[in-house]
Amino acid sequence: MLPLWLQQLQNEHELILRALDVLEKQTSAPMPLNNKLYESLRLLLDYGDSIHNTKEENHLFPTLVERGMPRQGPIHQMIMDHEAERELLIKWVQMLSEHTSYAQTTFYSCLRQYIESRREHIRTEKDQLYTRATAFLTPSDEDKLLQAFKHIEMKLFGDGVHDHYEKLLREMELETPHVSRHQLLSLEIQAILEHLKQEALLLDPEGTILYANRKNPALYPGLSLGHYFPRSISDAILKRISDMGKGNLIRPLAYTRNGIRYLLQFLPLLSQEKGVMGVLLLIEEFVNLENAEHLT
Repeated sequence: MLPLWLQQLQNEHELILRALDVLEKQTSAPMPLNNKLYESLRLLLDYGDSIHNTKEENHLFPTLVERGMPRQGPIHQMIMDHEAERELLIKWVQMLSEHTSYAQTTFYSCLRQYIESRREHIRTEKDQLYTRATAFLTPSDEDKLLQAFKHIEMKLFGDGVHDHYEKLLREMELETPHVSRHQLLSLEIQAILEHLKQEALLLDPEGTILYANRKNPALYPGLSLGHYFPRSISDAILKRISDMGKGNLIRPLAYTRNGIRYLLQFLPLLSQEKGVMGVLLLIEEFVNLENAEHLT
């Protein structure tokens, strides 16, 4: 039977691994899920680092070194991993809480690298450190570790910390959608859009903004066109989307913003079963406006 301190740390590992699974699914979503990403990263920072890693760094590792386990080797590597993870999580949580703009494909790639690195860290900790730790610790050490672990939980959170995060994680797991092949294809399209020279907006049939490849802090998925364009322009765009659903030919639309003339081009996203599923709106500076209706 495993010592109680080890059972506790391994139970925390299991919860952290489940949180990483949720985060991995969120990075496969076709559209940004900033609020969901924030919740996952916040859980990994508050529970995975502030509680779990702190138990190891402040109590388990010093006790093992005191009992003769070399500080260089697995312990040193684990501490370096913790410090690198902590720096990343703090940066990402702050970025999402402040709605800082970011390139989604680059950010999601970093998240996936972090997920795999964290999984490997947990495997190494279990196989190379935990299995050796029991040979160094005395029964008195184990009792002291349990008391110290409880003190960290009470100081940072209070009683019932594990039940709280277990409940929170179950809710997150239920809310996290499974990713279909169609959604993964959308991610590939999205990666292409991010490298376009033109500004691009992906709209649903009602004109709600689903995606923007230029991460303007004033523009987030879920907002209406009125948050981005003047009323006359947003109305004209909505009319074109409506006409597109009727099978009408859609002419480009030109307008002036901050003294610069732009051309809006409309590309329908079609489904054989449902018709127009959305519209890709391309925005670029344009000089020759002969074939475009001009609005200001």
